[in-house]
Amino acid sequence: MRLRKLGMMPGLLLSTALVFAATWLLHAYQIFWLSGRFPLPLHDALFWGVFGVLVIINTAFESKRGPRRKPKGWSWARAARLSAQTAAMLV
Repeated sequence: MRLRKLGMMPGLLLSTALVFAATWLLHAYQIFWLSGRFPLPLHDALFWGVFGVLVIINTAFESKRGPRRKPKGWSWARAARLSAQTAAMLV
């Protein structure tokens, strides 16, 4: 709530970045809890950093654009597009 002083967009983006940093550190702490070592390897930093940046970009787009209208009914084209988008995100 203290980040609201920065404004809507900066507060939203900074809070998203802080959440990803905390998530990265908590995952490292989980490994410490299980194995007794506290690793902060470069590939983990890159993973959480790239993923965080992508989520921050998506958050910025969605906050400017607003919510989309959900299409009525069901179609093969929308199902195929959603499946392709989901697969692309996972890749």
